[in-house]
Amino acid sequence: MRFATAAEAEAYLLSFINYENLTGYRQETRTHDVDAFRRRLLAAGWNPRAVPTVHVAGTNAKGSVAILAERMLRSQGLRTGLYTSPHLESMRERIRIAGEPLDAERFR
Repeated sequence: MRFATAAEAEAYLLSFINYENLTGYRQETRTHDVDAFRRRLLAAGWNPRAVPTVHVAGTNAKGSVAILAERMLRSQGLRTGLYTSPHLESMRERIRIAGEPLDAERFR
């Protein structure tokens, strides 16, 4: 799907339900079943070894840890991509390639 502008792409993405903002939202196994998600990805052809990946999970400091890991890898000459959430000013901040936010043209 292509959009005319990055603003249109961001509006589209923001139109979906944000479960983090719902009052009374409760995490349940049936909605957060990692094994079921993995099976769906594998059925769709996902190869977990195709792209070296660092997945940071937990309750606190995920963004800081992810940014530090990305910077360390980049300092060693590796080409990096980073996805973090939430963003501060623009949704394009969430996606960084080689340390730079995704440009508007690639985002749309």
